[in-house]
Amino acid sequence: EAFYHANMLNPTTLILAARTISVLFDLGTVLMVYFLTRAYAGAPAAFAAALFAALNPLLVKSAHVVNVDTPLTFFVIASLYCIDRISRGGDLKWFLLAGAGIGLAASSKYNGAFLLPVLLAAQVVRTSSLREGLRSLFRLPVVSSAALAGGIFVLLNPYILLSPGEFQRD
Repeated sequence: EAFYHANMLNPTTLILAARTISVLFDLGTVLMVYFLTRAYAGAPAAFAAALFAALNPLLVKSAHVVNVDTPLTFFVIASLYCIDRISRGGDLKWFLLAGAGIGLAASSKYNGAFLLPVLLAAQVVRTSSLREGLRSLFRLPVVSSAALAGGIFVLLNPYILLSPGEFQRD
């Protein structure tokens, strides 16, 4: 109650903290755009892509407000970077990082869960045949990644389990 009253009298501290977090997520997004682009097109193209992302009016606007799209964007780009590493033959570390990123993206906004099929597709294309790819979906790295994504999502959204009726309705 004291926190509520202090915030109602002077919300400046809370607003500054929230906007600072938004700016950090935006900076992280620009950095992840750089890393993802560099993997495909080299450093000069990565610098240009990061510059375009930094100057994107939507990203600039989102740095001034506090909403769920800012962390969602960061976690999506970070997850795509990890998934790219997986498709290039990445090890368990990249699966776990991708799973964590997907769980955090889905926790930010539910449509972040659409990254899970992308992760599964990246695993399938790593293999030499469709049959082998489908079997590989049940291997430890893939299952661990999906379980970590689901675990983080449920941990950060406990009301899905505590109040499933309200979750379904709303």
